[in-house]
Parts: sequence; C-alpha cells; structure tokens
Amino acid sequence: MTNYTKTTDFAAKDSLPSGDSGKIIRGTEFETEFDNIATAVNSKSDANNPTFTGTVTIDGLTVNGNTVLGNAATDTVTVTADIASNLIPSADDTYNLGASGAEWNDLFIDGVANIDSLVADTADINGGTVDGVTSVSLSSGNLTLPDNSKAIFGAGSDLQIYHSGSHSIIEDSGTGNLFIKGTNLSLRDADGNDFITMVDGGSGGTVSLLHLGATKLATSSTGIDVTGTAVTDGVQSTDGDIKVTTSGSFAGFNSQRAGVPSSGGYQLGRLNFDAYSTGTTFVSGASIQSFSDGAAWTSSSTPTYLSFQTTPSGSTSLKERIKISNNGDISFYEDTGTSAKFLWSASDESLSLVKTASGVTKALKLYNNTAGANNRVGIDFHTASTLYGTIEAGYGAASPEMNFKVGGVTPSQILKLTSTGIDVSGSVTADGLTVDGEGRIEETGAAARFIVSRTDALNVAETASIDLLEGSAGGSFGSANNYGFSIDLDGSDNTLNVLSGNQTTVTKRLSVARDTGDIRFFEDTGTTAKFFWDSSAERLGIGTTLPNSVIESASTSDGGDVEAIRLTNLTTTANSSSSIMFNISTADVDSAKISSTRIDGSNNDLRFSQRRGGTLTEAMRIDSSGNVGIGDQNPTNGYLTIRGATTTGTKNGHIMLTGDSATNGQGPQIVFSESGLSSNFAGASVGYVRTGSNGIGDLVFGTRATAGDANTVPTEAMRIDSSGHLIVPNGVTLGTAVGTYAAANTLDDYEEGTWTPTLYAATTGTNRATSIVSATYTKIGRLVRCKAYLSVVDGTALNGDSGAIQLGGLPFTASAYGHLRTLYSNLSSSSITGIVTGTVVGLSVGDSQTTLQPSNINTGSNNIMIDVTFEV
Repeated sequence: MTNYTKTTDFAAKDSLPSGDSGKIIRGTEFETEFDNIATAVNSKSDANNPTFTGTVTIDGLTVNGNTVLGNAATDTVTVTADIASNLIPSADDTYNLGASGAEWNDLFIDGVANIDSLVADTADINGGTVDGVTSVSLSSGNLTLPDNSKAIFGAGSDLQIYHSGSHSIIEDSGTGNLFIKGTNLSLRDADGNDFITMVDGGSGGTVSLLHLGATKLATSSTGIDVTGTAVTDGVQSTDGDIKVTTSGSFAGFNSQRAGVPSSGGYQLGRLNFDAYSTGTTFVSGASIQSFSDGAAWTSSSTPTYLSFQTTPSGSTSLKERIKISNNGDISFYEDTGTSAKFLWSASDESLSLVKTASGVTKALKLYNNTAGANNRVGIDFHTASTLYGTIEAGYGAASPEMNFKVGGVTPSQILKLTSTGIDVSGSVTADGLTVDGEGRIEETGAAARFIVSRTDALNVAETASIDLLEGSAGGSFGSANNYGFSIDLDGSDNTLNVLSGNQTTVTKRLSVARDTGDIRFFEDTGTTAKFFWDSSAERLGIGTTLPNSVIESASTSDGGDVEAIRLTNLTTTANSSSSIMFNISTADVDSAKISSTRIDGSNNDLRFSQRRGGTLTEAMRIDSSGNVGIGDQNPTNGYLTIRGATTTGTKNGHIMLTGDSATNGQGPQIVFSESGLSSNFAGASVGYVRTGSNGIGDLVFGTRATAGDANTVPTEAMRIDSSGHLIVPNGVTLGTAVGTYAAANTLDDYEEGTWTPTLYAATTGTNRATSIVSATYTKIGRLVRCKAYLSVVDGTALNGDSGAIQLGGLPFTASAYGHLRTLYSNLSSSSITGIVTGTVVGLSVGDSQTTLQPSNINTGSNNIMIDVTFEV
C-alpha cells in the first residue's frame, strides 16, 4: 500500500515575485497530483477480502480450514515461537523435510529415529549400536573411528586395522598370507614421498627402495642396481668379476675397518689375489696390505704404511717386496723379504743401495748391451729438471775412456781419462801460472771468470783495478801517451768505479756502491752525479741524488721551463703516438695510458685511456684545438663534449656536481664568467640549493645586475623548486625580440584568491548581503577580474535605505574605470550594470547609467551573481 505524496509545492509559488513564470500553475502539475491520489487509493485493500503488502502484526491468530502460506518458492515463513504439538504430515511417505540444495542444518532427536534409509555427509554415533546393516556406502566424506576402535575383518577377527593412540596398526592373525594387490604400489610418508615403489611389469615387476626421494636400490632382470655406496660385511663373486664403475670423474673402492688403531702394525685393510691350489682351498698369490705406522691414531694424526707382497716359487707364504712408509720413504727388499736393500729417503731426497760383501763390492752395475766404438754408459746429474753434469765410461773411438762433462742440455766435456793420461778442456786453477804469449780466458756454455784480488790490505783506495789501454808500450793508466779506461775497486768507500783516462787527465764516469747497490753516473767533469739509482728505495733520480718517487727528474731554470722528460716516436706518420703506460701489477697489464697522437705536422691530440673489461679504451681526449672530449674522440662541437649512454630518467648524469656537506641552503653551482683571458667576474650562475633530506632541493638561476667587482655574487632571477614550481620574481617578458626587455610586454604578477563583497545604500551604509556562496578573484598583471554570488540579499531592508546602491569590498584599488555586469539577479526588475571607482562599484539601472536607488530594489530575499573587471 502506498500513501499520497504531494509533488508540487503550491505554497512556494506565493513567494515568487510578480511576473515570475514559476507562479503559474500548469495543467501538467494538476495531472501529476491527481495521478498520485489515484495510485494511493487503488493500493488500499478491500475490507471483505484484504490483500496485505508489508508486515501485518496480529496479537492472536486462529486459522480454520486449509491454509496456504506464500504463493512462490521465493516466499519465506519465519517461525520464532516453539511448536507445542506433533508435526505430522497429512500423508505417509509423501512429503520431504528439506530438498537437495535446500537442506536443514542440524537435527536434534532425543529418542528413537525410525529411518528407512540414511544418506549422510558424516554420521557421528556416540554410543549404542547400528544393527541390521548389510552394507555401508560412502559416496564422499570420511568413516571416522577413534583410537583403539578397530575395523575387524573375518569370523575370528583375523584382520584388524586400528590406531592405538601411539601407532597405526594393520594386524593379520588369520589363516594364510596377507596380500596387498595393485598394479603399481607405493609406501609413502604423510607428505606423499615414496619409501618403496613396486611397478607391475606383467609378471611381478620391479621394486625400488628410496632415500629422501632418490632411488638407491632397484631390482632388475640381472640382479639389483645400487645408486650410491653399498656398505656390506663382505662381497664375494662366485661366477665373475667384481667391478667398480662410474660415469663420473673416478671410481672408488674403500676398505674400512671399525676401531681406532692403538699402535703401529694395526691392519687397516688388504687386497688379496688368491686362487685354488687344490680342490676348493684358496691360497695367497699376492697381496697389497695397509697398516697403521709407528703410533696410535688420533684425530689429527693417522700415520699409515703400505706393503706389497708376493709368494715366491716353492712357497705358499707371502714375502714383503716393497714398503711405502708414512713419511714417503720407499724400501725394496731382498729375496727373503726381511731386509731392505734399496732405499728411497723422501726427506733427504736420496737413493741408497746397500750390499754387504768382503773386498771390492760392486753394489751398482751399469750396462750398455751394445758393444763397439763410441758406445758408453753414463750417469746424469740434475738440479731440479736441469742437467748439469755427466760421467760416461765405455769404448771410445779406438780405446777405453772415461769422460766428465759439465753443462746444460748437451754437457761439454771438461775432463777425459784415457790409458795415456788426462785431457782437460777449459781452464786449470793452479798456485801459479806463467803464460808466455797470448793469455786467453774462454768458456763455452758457462761463465768465464777472471779474478783480480788484493790480499795484503783492506779499505784502501787502490784495492784492485783492470786497465784497458792504448798508447805507448809499458805505460800505465793516467800517464802520458796512454789513453783508455780503468775499472777500479775503491776499498776506502767500497765502490766500483769506471774511469776514463786521457793521458794524465782521469775522470770518473760511473760508480756502484758495494753495500747498497746505488749507482751514480757523473756529468762531464766527473765530480757531480747527475743520474742516480737508489737501490734500497728502488728509485731513479735524474739531476738529483734524493729521488722522492720511482723516477724523479730535476733541473734548474730560473724563469724558464725545465723539459724534464721527453718521449719521442721517430716516425712522422699521422696517428702515430708517444705514450706513458701505467700498470698496477704484472698480472694487470695496460691499466691506463696517456698518449700524444700526431694529427699532422702542426697538430697533436692528447689522449687518456683506461682499462675497461680487460681492454684499454680511450676515456678522454684534448684535441689540437684545445677541445676536451669525454667519451668522444672527435670533440668538434664545443670546448667540452661528454658522450655516453643516456642518463635521462635515472639517478646518474653525464656531469655531477656535489658539495662537501649535506646542509640546507647550500649546494654546488656552475658559474659563467665574461670573456677575457684574465677575467674572473661571475656573470651568471646555475646552482642547486638543498632544502630537505636525501637530495631534495631547488634549481636556482642567477644573473649579475650590477658591475661591482670580482666578489660580486649573481642575484637570483629564477627558481624551480622541488615541487616543480617555476618562480620568477621580476616577471616574464613575452612577444619581444630575443634579448629585449619591455615593461609593457612583461607579466610580473599573477594572483588568485577570495574577497568579501558588500551591498549597501551609500547614505545608510549597512551591508544587506547576508549570505555569500562564493567570491573569488584572479589578477594577471594589472588586470583584475572579480566574481561573486550573493545568495541572500535583504531586499526589504535595502528598499528602505537611502543613497545610491553600491557594491564594495573589491580586493584591489582600481587605477582606471572598470565595469560590472550581472550574470543573474532578481534584485531589481531591471538589469543592473556598474562602474568601478577605487574599491567600490557604483550600480546603475541597465545601460542608462542611471544610479540604482533603493526604490528600484524588489522587497523580500533576493540574490545576485556579478562579474567585475578593472585594472590596478
């Protein structure tokens, strides 16, 4: 049922002003009201046969006869009271309690439930019995039994399945076997991981044992396959080989004995090579055995020796033949296997051969089974892998001989022993030597030595010398008519000196200090060292004996240039270079390089290269015009060119300027100076000013406004703050030529805000605008535009005031007349315009410029929407 609701507010029409079209009552409004009344009347019920829509509340209700509740399945009946009678259907086995998809929730019965058939998601029977059941079928859900409740099969409880509270048990005590049948069977853990799998291959199939998901043992047609290590008490093959194979890098066979060796001689394992001697009895043929060696084993020391044994002919007992001790010594035994006769000492790196006999004992015999001339047998002597000497014996070209040779790959013969005497190749050191004729020191394959020694005095200036002279016979170094050099040992200052002699003029050229290794090269007079090698510091000084770096070149040129080092590439070919190479270590070669590259006869580029990814790559170049290129080998577009992968949209940049502190109000900048070789006046700047943490800041542009001096700082002219706002304090000049400022073309102000308008009669002066919906202004340069919507103006009070009607409260003072136009108003029956003077708008009737008076104002509550434009 619905009630009548009025659509048109007829009383509101009375307050509308005369002539307002809204005061007219239209036929459609009458039609709407009559339709609403008809709808409300038609929805009311007949009292004799009511139909109710909504909720009907009855204190007591008795219904006789058949009763139907609802006429569709979407209708519902809610019973909040308890039922105090039997709930009996009108026919047996006809009606359902609930339906599929519309089931009752819980059913509580205290008594006997007589049910012909029970279909349940779950059945929880606490106590009692279920009798007469021939089968139980579960289409879904679970059959739940508590701990120690058993599923029992067989007349004598032959098979039981239950959980004891601690374990899950399948117990078979009946006649026959327990069979678990299936095509593929798996024994798994609670997460579904297999322990044992059985796969039916047609007649039984295969069985696999797994460890942590990986198959370790599987049956096959030939036996079993084992993956990993098989630990057994013993392994024996009666019909073939025992093989250890692998598809990986190596195959291993471990012999392991439990227990810790408490002393030496504790057998760890053995590998026997046995065979039948007679019948089925095995006897030993050979054996490799391992024993603890010398002492008990500890966690940090497990000494062991290895023994190789064989069975000699005529015996069935093993004899030791080779023993490898824990320290690497190797012993070879004689025929009885009791005494070591051939010994290798690992610590001494020596080989010993022991033989006991009377008289001359030939412990070592060397044979060359090829007889005849020039066939010998010998011994080579090596240090590390280098051959240094040989002794040979045999038959020479015509007679027996023994040769002693010294040298490298092909030793040179030094001494030969023959039946006639000794043949020496090389020098003989003797207590004295007199040579009549040419004296010669020669050596092939080794260093030739000539020793000059003074033994009667120490620390004297003239200790020993070698003179190399030309001139008169019998002359000496430093005497008339003798020229040459002298190599001199000066014991007074322990130096080796090279001196030149021009008759009596002797000049020192080179000096080497015995104890320090320092080397001095002297200038032309032989008095001052100008080229100095500091051996202890490993530094080279040119023009100084106190080098402060690996190489230091020093010279004096008052007011001039010292060309300390010159690198010259003698070619004149274009693109040829002279370079300095920097290495960090012998392994890290070509770390960096500075090169001067020839462009043509008048121009060179200076190139800087560094190691990147293992390759020396040019990083920077100063070309012949003075342009600098970083990542650009042809910087022709400016004095500085930086070329690299794009950094737009990343935290990186081609150039990064950073300050030395994180202080608000500070930051780095780029300064632009006027042209001139010596000018340093800052003309403009672009800088970053920190305003917050983690790099938050503003970009500031400054220009120089006054001549000032070298200390004058550019003044901020524009800023882009961290929020992206562009701030230009002095305005923006538009529409002029490049570089031309014109005040008339400069936008130097923009402002938005709100203002508070007033509407009053000039003489009375009381504001009659009691409600303002909005009042906003926009100032662009000198032009101001104000808008306002005065939603409530007391026309009745204003109509009784005196004086011209004015609009006040403008946010700025007009410098010239402006105008007002009315967007909407019911304040007067005539349109309203206005003229702006100062901060006041004088209102007029229409365009007649007739002053708007209180008598022109409509009484009642009025409103006005205005738009005012003026200049300041």
